[in-house]
Amino acid sequence: MTRTEGFPRRTLWHAACLALAALALAARLLPGERTVDDAFITYRYVENLVSGRGFVYNPGERVLGTTTPLYTLLLAVEKGLLPGARLPALSRTTNALAGALSVLVLAWMGARILARPGLGLATGLLWAVSPMAVTFAVGGMESPVYVLLLLSALATYAAGWSRWCALFCALATLARPDALLLVGPVFAHMAWQRRRVPWREGALYLGILLPWVAFATIYFGSPLPHSLVAKSAAYRLQPYSALVRLIQHYATPFFEHRLFGGGWVAVGAVLYLFLSLIGGLAMVRGLPPLNPSHELYGEVKVDAPEGGRLLPLVLYPWLYFIALSAYNPLIFRWYLVPVLPMYTLCILSGGHRLLGDLARLA
Repeated sequence: MTRTEGFPRRTLWHAACLALAALALAARLLPGERTVDDAFITYRYVENLVSGRGFVYNPGERVLGTTTPLYTLLLAVEKGLLPGARLPALSRTTNALAGALSVLVLAWMGARILARPGLGLATGLLWAVSPMAVTFAVGGMESPVYVLLLLSALATYAAGWSRWCALFCALATLARPDALLLVGPVFAHMAWQRRRVPWREGALYLGILLPWVAFATIYFGSPLPHSLVAKSAAYRLQPYSALVRLIQHYATPFFEHRLFGGGWVAVGAVLYLFLSLIGGLAMVRGLPPLNPSHELYGEVKVDAPEGGRLLPLVLYPWLYFIALSAYNPLIFRWYLVPVLPMYTLCILSGGHRLLGDLARLA
């Protein structure tokens, strides 16, 4: 067995995963509460729900003003179990745990799906300390829980666990309706790969989703949040405003312009597009085969997935980009958070592929 300083690689990998999870927890717990305004909307729904006044913002007014029913219900359960706890503290702890688990999912994907443990650890490290990930975790937003569900859906699909994928897709949709931008490609690819409708997974997805849809339709009059309509009416933007903002965000996912200046936007827009395309193609078409007997994995049998199952992951950041550009909403900073770990994985994969090609040429 190959060893490094007396320890097997598998032990070092597990230790690195634990260290990254601890780093993610510390980054989200140590800064303290810095609640974002929108989080107070969810908090008010939680308080009214727990106190018996109903799933309402104002007692007696059945208006669905939160876009994240699953996160609202999760905090309501936690508040019911811990009535003395403050909601900002509950949400921050929940988000810290979700962030740590997301790091572990990324590390697992790197080792067990991509057969590139270092790539998974590097992506996990960047996500653990990502400014936007940390900001909205301590801010009480649903983003960390939502990202965990998206990553879990993509990871289980890539591993060939389609029913687990359907479960996480349904939970992600309940966390935020824009999860459909990921759910659609996953189910479309599943149907294309099998050459038939994935009815079992579809039934599981709808079985989890329909109770909420039925409740929201009866209780609120519609399962769609009223806040979506309100924002569309309130924010009148010039054409292509969202496109410009998204280009800026995709060019500076880690606020690189703070270090390199505003000119980095032009550099990052080209560089990251190039690397993400190379990385995406590498993951979908050029994956090395998994080796279940490798010392990193021990004796656990791992079935090598078809690279094509990573296609939804690769496409998701760009489908998200296209959809928001076409819809042209006011772009808030947290809008980039859901795509950031997938986008980062593609960029790092592109850098890995490019450096490998350069090394072979040298």
